[in-house]
Amino acid sequence: MTTLSPKNTHKLFNSLSRFATGVLDLSFKKKMTIELLPLFYTLLLFAAAGISLLILGVAFWWSIWAGLVALLFVPLGFLVAVAIIRAALEYLVLAFGILETVNNMNRIPEQVDNLNAQVNYITGELNHVIADVTYIRGKVDSVTTTVGLLHPALSLLSLPQRLRPKTNKPS
Repeated sequence: MTTLSPKNTHKLFNSLSRFATGVLDLSFKKKMTIELLPLFYTLLLFAAAGISLLILGVAFWWSIWAGLVALLFVPLGFLVAVAIIRAALEYLVLAFGILETVNNMNRIPEQVDNLNAQVNYITGELNHVIADVTYIRGKVDSVTTTVGLLHPALSLLSLPQRLRPKTNKPS
């Protein structure tokens, strides 16, 4: 059982305030239809029940036989009316879902532009990395060439064995 604590009262007041703000929004910026569907459904069910009872009352007022025939067909008509009301409101929910999907699809070009900007940034960064690797490769090639040129000179200087480059001697 829900009690009216200050916290619950505050939630109820906020809900009613949002509802009233949405209903009284004359610019129709906020769509309230989906939020009002339970209320519409309830009102339409009461209306269908009221009309069914009215038909039964009129039929019995006219004659007892008309009332008995109406007693057979009015509940069936009431069930058909409830099914039609439910189907119509579900169709409305579906239409709003499609509308939301279309609105999301309208944002796709903006998201693609943002993605293109990110890809361009990554491509630029990758080009910097490629340039740095090419620069380092040039330096390594330069060092390799220098060591290759110094190898004969190191052999001539008769450096101690531990400082000489290792060479494979045929056995």
